[in-house]
Amino acid sequence: MPPRAGPRASGPTLLLRGQPMTEAELRELLRHEVGAALRGGRPMSIPSSGGGGSLAAQIVASDAFKRFVEQRARTSDDITLRSSLTPGPGETIPALKFLATSQLGRATQASPRLEFAMRSIRIRDLVAVVGLQAPSLSYTRITGFSNNAATVAEGGTKPTSTIVSEPVRADAKVVATFIPTSRQSLQDAAGLRVFLESVLESAVLDEEDDQVLNGDGTGENLLGLLNTAGVQTQAVGAEASPATPKLIAIRKAITKVQTAFTSSGFNPDALVLHPSDAEDLDLLTDTTGRYLLLPDGSPANAEGARNVWALRVVVTPAIAAGTGLVGDFGQAMIGSWSPLTVRLSDSHGTFFVENKVAVLAEERLLLATFSPAAFCKVTGL
Repeated sequence: MPPRAGPRASGPTLLLRGQPMTEAELRELLRHEVGAALRGGRPMSIPSSGGGGSLAAQIVASDAFKRFVEQRARTSDDITLRSSLTPGPGETIPALKFLATSQLGRATQASPRLEFAMRSIRIRDLVAVVGLQAPSLSYTRITGFSNNAATVAEGGTKPTSTIVSEPVRADAKVVATFIPTSRQSLQDAAGLRVFLESVLESAVLDEEDDQVLNGDGTGENLLGLLNTAGVQTQAVGAEASPATPKLIAIRKAITKVQTAFTSSGFNPDALVLHPSDAEDLDLLTDTTGRYLLLPDGSPANAEGARNVWALRVVVTPAIAAGTGLVGDFGQAMIGSWSPLTVRLSDSHGTFFVENKVAVLAEERLLLATFSPAAFCKVTGL
């Protein structure tokens, strides 16, 4: 059984001369330091704990980025990001508001305040994420278990329990995208932060969510949880009143996971839903108009709807509408062979003569599903 992932840190801790920096102090530091560095002034120096720092700070402080900007290089060296920026629930990552000033001190360029919303939680937040020593992983998948343990009289024959397993090999796959921009925009710290922290990271991790859930295992696709052989299925039926079949199906899926091997099973800890299906559950009412998922029937306590049958509800458009997934997500693991990496280059098409730069982000990962029966797909929601 794979190790459980520990609690995720709320974000990297930055130190300046040994003192922790607040978010406001970090923004102010980047506003001045990045501008000075890119205009040919003194170099950036942002010491951090364990090589962390914000995604943008890591990039603009890196030697690879400095060489690319100052020497007008064709392609940058790889810039590996030491930590993943994960916003809190409902949080967006705002751009720094940055003013580039002339030698006379007058503002010559202003960056608009841009925001790019990111998903508040991802499938990787539910499973263990482990660094790999190789681009593939061979492991044993458990597909059955018969517990025949029993009391035995003195001298009696002990009963035999059996585990059904199969060897599995998973190969790391590349998830990548790039965004074209101009060399001039690289001198705008705010704009750089927007598409590096928000757009690029979000684009790569959105596809990661889709692959972990829906990948079909062919070509360069991962074999996602929903398409792994041995995952259980529970269809929405016509039980009870028209308002409750969906809730009943989810509850039955929980039982299937708990009794996956008859007398033994798993402990489901999350339910993954499409936003439209989550809305349908949130709006279920009884005959008096009270909301079924809320303790006092009031939509004012809407946060209560993020818990169904004691399961944490994860709402994501990565799963198809009409399908839900109940599971013990500790029975799956993301293996990271190459963390999120950024590279800049003008060696693409006519970018060199157009003074454009491609900013490319990519990661390389695999998915290991140790016990498919620990998951149950709910259909017909």
